[in-house]
Amino acid sequence: MQELEYKIEYSSSPNIVLGFHGCDRDCVKKILAIDSKEHLKPSENLYDWLGHGVYFWEANPKRAMQWATETDKKKPYIVGAIISLGNCLNLLDSKCLLEVKRAYNKYLNLLGGRPPAKNENKKKYLDCAVINLACALKEEAHENNPDIPIYDTVRGVFFEGSQLFGETNDTDLREQNHIQICVRNPKAILGYFNPLQD
Repeated sequence: MQELEYKIEYSSSPNIVLGFHGCDRDCVKKILAIDSKEHLKPSENLYDWLGHGVYFWEANPKRAMQWATETDKKKPYIVGAIISLGNCLNLLDSKCLLEVKRAYNKYLNLLGGRPPAKNENKKKYLDCAVINLACALKEEAHENNPDIPIYDTVRGVFFEGSQLFGETNDTDLREQNHIQICVRNPKAILGYFNPLQD
């Protein structure tokens, strides 16, 4: 059966989103200082769920603050960012998921029979390796054909926390569900701001 193609505009996400990053208050002061050229530092852990980049909770400052508090920051705080998703590897889009599946098959071939990385609870070694490879394959294609854009961001939903209806019910409705954005291209961050509280 031939795969159907639809207009790309049908699967476009809103191009500009607000993201929130949990960090230490001193970090926020440096970034928000007048005339600052500071940027948040990309995470390059081998277990980062969406690959390497700067992580944000989309439209969820409360979850960003929870994370900053849970990770024992000296002075937990959050910084907001105006993010242009640009060319986004959107893990909520069927076409992008197919691309990630192809990257996984390529990853297995590159291993030559060795066992693949494994995800361990919140440490997503396999996911990180495959997402990084998907992005690297796009960069390689871009080098051969500049009309093929590289990925600026990666976006996915993360099911986290206790089930809302108790653990005996089979539901993906959880206390800490969120959409996470990994910014790979720093130019996708259009600006930072200090979120206001009610």
